[in-house]
Amino acid sequence: MYNPFRKIISSLFNPPKQDGPGWPDRVLKIDDTGFVVIDAKDPAEVRCDWVSVREVFAYKIDLFSYDEICLGFRVDDAGTSWWVGESYTGYQALLDELPRRFQGIKTDWIRAVSVPAFVENRMTLWGEALPLVELLKLKKRRWLFW
Repeated sequence: MYNPFRKIISSLFNPPKQDGPGWPDRVLKIDDTGFVVIDAKDPAEVRCDWVSVREVFAYKIDLFSYDEICLGFRVDDAGTSWWVGESYTGYQALLDELPRRFQGIKTDWIRAVSVPAFVENRMTLWGEALPLVELLKLKKRRWLFW
């Protein structure tokens, strides 16, 4: 017997695989000089070298039904930054690598960035923060890996 609610209930407990935010097809590869982000949908690799990083910061993206915790790596005084999201394959390995690469980096930041919901909660973890006046001049965040 056909049950019209079966499909609805099934989709709630077995949601379809997302395309877009959640970025499960993005892989971080770490080496001695930095890290590379590889996107399964784009053959171009994007690289961030440790020596070019001026600031490491954490923040949160509100994606309506969930939040994505991200790490940003600012590489110049204009505010250009590379970022990675917690759903990238290799994100935990990157978190583990940061204290080795950036002496004195904050390690107790996750709660401050996570709460409250619906707020970016940007926090500098290492380096000199971009002055607020310069931060406000930036256009809406440029998602270089999105």
